[in-house]
Amino acid sequence: MSEYVEIAAPAEETPEPFRFVLAGERFELPILTDRTAPLELIPVLMIAHSDDVTDREMVNAGVAFFEYLKCEHPRLWKHIKKQDQSIVWANGLMEQWLKASKIDPKASS
Repeated sequence: MSEYVEIAAPAEETPEPFRFVLAGERFELPILTDRTAPLELIPVLMIAHSDDVTDREMVNAGVAFFEYLKCEHPRLWKHIKKQDQSIVWANGLMEQWLKASKIDPKASS
């Protein structure tokens, strides 16, 4: 009978979350690092680091971001949807979240 290998991440401190106010409501999201980024957002982060991005890839990244918010942060998603020009609010959130995580969307990979 074969043995199982135990897989465990090394213990490290979790960085402070990204805390923000959006249209009068307080929220927080995890800082996006190579250890703490949600798997659902890996395509978004890859595009953020790319210089050569097609329109289709940008749309796919937006869909992944919106789906992540909808599923993992429903209160935030509902609050964004209530705003006039909700796409502007969502784009602003993504931009500020990347900055808070020290990810430069204009840097090459």
